[in-house]
Amino acid sequence: MIERATLDTSRRDDAIAAGWEAYADQLQGHEADYARWCEGCEVIAVVSGDEVIGALYVNGGVIHLGIVDRWRRMWASRRLLREMLSYGKRTELMVGDSTAFVERIGRFDTAFGWQLREQSCQ
Repeated sequence: MIERATLDTSRRDDAIAAGWEAYADQLQGHEADYARWCEGCEVIAVVSGDEVIGALYVNGGVIHLGIVDRWRRMWASRRLLREMLSYGKRTELMVGDSTAFVERIGRFDTAFGWQLREQSCQ
């Protein structure tokens, strides 16, 4: 049984590692750039049970999310998404991310203005 996911601000290093796992395929060869980028962000662990399953990155009101592949489509609840949205009102998707997640968010939080832009860590 999958436990409800929560946010944990005390597990920054674990969140950075899980976020790298989520984005490693897209950012091959750029681990140093990723680590440098994380230095400028508040990084919050997304946790299910004792396992860190991803990272929420917050930087100047812009949020980014990286969820480990095996947890995609299994972790989100409306409660958790609303908690994440309280950290920022814009996001930029990494190259290759699906906009389906953004569309689902828009259906229950019309006040949230997603700003979509492809980016890389370079």
